Amino acid sequence: MLEKPDMIKREQVLILGSTIGIFTLIFLPLVTVKPNRLLPGEPVNIFEAYPFAGMVILSCWAVVILLSLFTRKTRRFVLRDFVSLILADLAFFLLLFYMGLASKSLLSEDMPYGRISIGAAVWVSILSLYTVHFSVLKKLKKPFVRGVLTLIIPLILIIMLLSGFLSEISVVKEYYGRSDRFLLALNQHLFISFLAAGLGTLIGIPLGILSYRRKFLEKPIFAITNF
Repeated sequence: MLEKPDMIKREQVLILGSTIGIFTLIFLPLVTVKPNRLLPGEPVNIFEAYPFAGMVILSCWAVVILLSLFTRKTRRFVLRDFVSLILADLAFFLLLFYMGLASKSLLSEDMPYGRISIGAAVWVSILSLYTVHFSVLKKLKKPFVRGVLTLIIPLILIIMLLSGFLSEISVVKEYYGRSDRFLLALNQHLFISFLAAGLGTLIGIPLGILSYRRKFLEKPIFAITNF
């Protein structure tokens, strides 16, 4: 009886991730078609470009929701969890696949400088996929199996990039054309990020220890750091 609320909570996380996936698919664009780098583009939803594919992906998320509605009798990783994980991965893979397909088919000949940008549906679907993975994989006891299942989508994405299937996506074209600048900007970004995280750690840990040991300093420290 004590584990029932926890089980319900975890299934709610799974439902939340799948619901985000459905709303993302319906209301957000798969890609944005731009006539050139400067002008604003036209968002294209997957149901506008590939209606059947949209229904297949929608069905994947819907089945995940249906599976999560059944009452659970155990916390362990079961077949239903595996099916939910595979369906979520399949939904995201199909989204990537049709994004790549759209990048090759939606640009007309009268748009020599046209660009295809990644739509919001892809970015938000990453959140959906992560939510499902988090909800399902935390039930696995074997780290190796958890790691293998986690790496499925990154490996598929790497294969797509190396094969050139996503080569017409604007950010990929920019990288191929200006890889030196991309790598320089990436190094700068990583340096700034790690510097900020390092400084925060060096300052935060001593202040945390000090506020724990000297209770009268706790409120002033919190007031200053949260200012």
